Amino acid sequence: METSPYLRVLALLCLAILFCDCAVAADPKIVAHRGAALESPENTLPAIDRAIALGAAVVEIDLRYSADGEVVLMHDETVDRTTQGSGLVSRMTLAEIRKLDAGIKSAVQFKGTKVPALREVIDHSRGKIQLYLDLKETDPRPVIRVVKEMKAGSIVFFRPYSYRAMRQVIDADPAFCVLVDVEDWIQLPGLAPLIRKNLPAASLSSGLQNWTPELLAQAKSLGFTTFVNVLGADDTSENLSRAIAMGFDFIQTDHQSELKTLIGSASSRR
Repeated sequence: METSPYLRVLALLCLAILFCDCAVAADPKIVAHRGAALESPENTLPAIDRAIALGAAVVEIDLRYSADGEVVLMHDETVDRTTQGSGLVSRMTLAEIRKLDAGIKSAVQFKGTKVPALREVIDHSRGKIQLYLDLKETDPRPVIRVVKEMKAGSIVFFRPYSYRAMRQVIDADPAFCVLVDVEDWIQLPGLAPLIRKNLPAASLSSGLQNWTPELLAQAKSLGFTTFVNVLGADDTSENLSRAIAMGFDFIQTDHQSELKTLIGSASSRR
């Protein structure tokens, strides 16, 4: 029986819609650098809560160890810049660190904000936002221990700074997601295929300046989840728009509100 012209046109229209839908790239997810640190004290629960409110999928937090072995949120080696206190994090106990005010230097409304421990942050964030764990210390084992004890492996990304630390994370649990920074290995021939072969659970991450369209295309063809850091002087509207257009899975920025607006504008044009 001959198909009617109407049905043929309808079938072609349905196929066109199907293929157009498949071609539409997913919007990138927002990674909030140190939380919403432009609006709240960095590496604190208010900064994490604000990142959640802004629609971030992941919050990047910096981890250091107290004198009694607790994992706390702090970017610098000392508490001087972000609190009213002074001294090395590693020379202070958790109890001493918890007496510090991590909010007063940000704004008066944050007075009394505490330096949080990783355990507290995991409890606070579970089901709301994922955690990008920036491992400022050379030994990742205290962080690994907390993540395993709290069964939080599915909500964290580990960012180590050495191959030894990376291996310790992976050996602790091959399912742990480790971020491999392209900049650390940029001179290595056949970088992406080699990482995929040896670190199957890894994701690729780096600054925008290190990502070429060719490397990004190769990473995607190999099934990597891709992160781009648009930070510091590079954290501009132009570069955020460029990162969106290139098609990364995650974009890390200090300007989460602006990135959210740019993603919405790009999505509406597709």
